[in-house]
Amino acid sequence: MIILLIYGGASSEHDVSIKSKDYIKQILTSLGYKTKELFITKDGTYLYQNKEVSIIPNKGFFIDLKKIEFDVAFPILHGINGEDGTIQALLEIINVPYISEGIMTSAIGMNKAIFHDLLKSRFLVIPSKRIKTIDDIDKNKYVLKVSNGGSSIGVYLVENKDAIDTEALINDLKKLDDNIIMQPWIEEARELELGVIKDLEYDCEIVLGPVEIKKQSQFFSYDDKYNDLNLKILKRDEIILDKEIILKLRELAKDVFNALEGNMYMRVDFLLSKDGTIYLNEVNTIPGLTRTSHFIVLAKEIGFDNLFELLINNALISYKRKNHGKSPILSC
Repeated sequence: MIILLIYGGASSEHDVSIKSKDYIKQILTSLGYKTKELFITKDGTYLYQNKEVSIIPNKGFFIDLKKIEFDVAFPILHGINGEDGTIQALLEIINVPYISEGIMTSAIGMNKAIFHDLLKSRFLVIPSKRIKTIDDIDKNKYVLKVSNGGSSIGVYLVENKDAIDTEALINDLKKLDDNIIMQPWIEEARELELGVIKDLEYDCEIVLGPVEIKKQSQFFSYDDKYNDLNLKILKRDEIILDKEIILKLRELAKDVFNALEGNMYMRVDFLLSKDGTIYLNEVNTIPGLTRTSHFIVLAKEIGFDNLFELLINNALISYKRKNHGKSPILSC
């Protein structure tokens, strides 16, 4: 079994993607899988073994007119041009099995404004307001972020709108994304994250977690995620939380996954307020997969061998159904 790892990408999360690829390659190799690497530069050039790649619809990836042979593609691309449905569309066009949510689920999951608009009738999501100019801001303390982003890049906690140059901040964010949103700041909220994995063969979902993020500062920044050696991720059996709330979180995570028609894997993030209110924050359809990433901690509940067996099997089943009709569904 050969897995093609697609990584890098023309996004602000290029470096995170490289770290994720390195760790996933290490895991796959230890499990006996063979890997090949397709690197996407920051300017969007596709490279295989330092040679530029040609893409032929319904055929695949080629270098020097020779096809790159593999069994399953695994896009490990975070952010724009990877997590937003674009690489998924490309993999559909060349017609290969791949480990990722589909085009629409990826696109909705990536765009926080649309995600919130679509799900607010079914879930208690954190209110999001689209921001065009400084006149649209109507709160003193709030979170300002790009709608299409991740890894806390393009996310700012504004504690006093009169103490900073908000207009300059909005202009800086627009360099990353034209769509800017504002969300209220929920004081002393606990950050709880869960993983959901589909088992297409048995048509059921496997829920992992929750884990709780215990950070030093009140705002969870890029440095906190990837450079803070004191960051603590509490596993499910370490969290001090009522059993009823844990069960509710697991039920909600599964419901969100199904509402988005998930069929592979994603991370679902919630905030728990001081009064016990559970807010749906966001989903991540290609979560960070570095050694310290939260989804990796969640995946240890079932083991990496089971995780990748599931994901690879899902990719092959999904491909077969698209090309040859539905395969039998077993009882979960």
